[in-house]
Amino acid sequence: MLGISWWLLGHAIVRALLFLISNPLLYVGWILYALVLAKEAKQQRRSFGVRLTRVGPALWGQIWRSLVAGAALSVAMVALGVVIRPWDVWFLLGITVVLAAIRLRFSAAATTIGVMVILANIAKLWQPKGLPSSLSSFWNHVANIPVYSWLCLAALVCFAEFWLLFSAPKGTRPVLVQSKRGRTIGAMSVQLIFVVPLLALVPGTVARPEVAASWPWLGAWAGPLSLVGIPLVLGMGGMFTTVKTKRAIRFTAWSSLLSAVVIGLSATLALWHPSFAFVGGIVAFVSRELAVMFHRRWEARQEPIYVPSEQGVRLLAVVEGSLAQTIGLQAGEVITHVNQIPVHSEYDLHFAYSQNPAYAKLQVVDEQGEPRILGKAVYDGERAKLGVVSSPDGLEDECYVRTYFGLLHGLYARQENAVPDDASASESMNV
Repeated sequence: MLGISWWLLGHAIVRALLFLISNPLLYVGWILYALVLAKEAKQQRRSFGVRLTRVGPALWGQIWRSLVAGAALSVAMVALGVVIRPWDVWFLLGITVVLAAIRLRFSAAATTIGVMVILANIAKLWQPKGLPSSLSSFWNHVANIPVYSWLCLAALVCFAEFWLLFSAPKGTRPVLVQSKRGRTIGAMSVQLIFVVPLLALVPGTVARPEVAASWPWLGAWAGPLSLVGIPLVLGMGGMFTTVKTKRAIRFTAWSSLLSAVVIGLSATLALWHPSFAFVGGIVAFVSRELAVMFHRRWEARQEPIYVPSEQGVRLLAVVEGSLAQTIGLQAGEVITHVNQIPVHSEYDLHFAYSQNPAYAKLQVVDEQGEPRILGKAVYDGERAKLGVVSSPDGLEDECYVRTYFGLLHGLYARQENAVPDDASASESMNV
């Protein structure tokens, strides 16, 4: 790479990493996610008598995926020549704090970048008169934000979110919520949070390579460059009672990919007409909220999945590594017989399972209503526990008052004891 001082490049990388680790969003995001996981584990012990969420492995799994995504985004941004300013990064952090104070899900990277692009376009179009010098300087900084570069970053963020949601392991855990009549029913909580650290180009001291005179293509910066570190929050969350979580995750992933295409196209068209930059900012801002609205309508139009069944015992969750997982039981299925003994309650289930010390034969009805038979020899280490969590069949359980959608929803979800069926409509909460 002709014209580049490797010492200056190494110095730029170190400074970018120091800038990154000085950003509180990098730590606050992971701390809040760890608190959500810890709250889930506590709730599972209280509701089900078993801990299904392991905070350490779940947190580490999201961290290393975030690091991989950050490295890929950094390479893509450098290849595209996306140049931003350190001042813009701190301004984005301020926007993130304000939006998070309104609602945590607004702290998602695409939303915050969309708001910043909208503000920058407004500042370009309207220059108020008579402002104090400090406010006038701030206004000029906002008006000079390179909206094309930030829109390119927003498009890359949405694409990274698409990949992360598709490649992430199971991020679903069982919870108890109130139905429309106030009964306790089962639900699945999805919490897939990623705090992605990336390095972006900024004006600096490292010379550009002479072999690429037209580079950077979108940054429009002809001078020396450096690097800056940025942490961005990606992901999705929600509690689902009527929609399979896999479908919900896939829908959000595909909507992120569509947003990436639209925002990227807006950034390209904005090179010819600035009004397209405003359109791209609006798309980045509203795309996640449209997905949340769709999930809410989707939930409201269907019947709950994890409710008691007259055929037998409906499963809410299967413990990882248990006998139930080994033989292929899945959440949402109904166990009708164990070792040829009919079962209609959790007590029946475990009593029938304990009757045969050497073999477990289960008759199951899957979610399509098709019967199947599962069986396996039972060894000493598997005898103690089948490893299933059944859907609730009573009113005494503590449950979430309503379902939430958005990042870190578990932090503000409220729990109460379920109310009886004949409670007034004002006391009952929607699922």
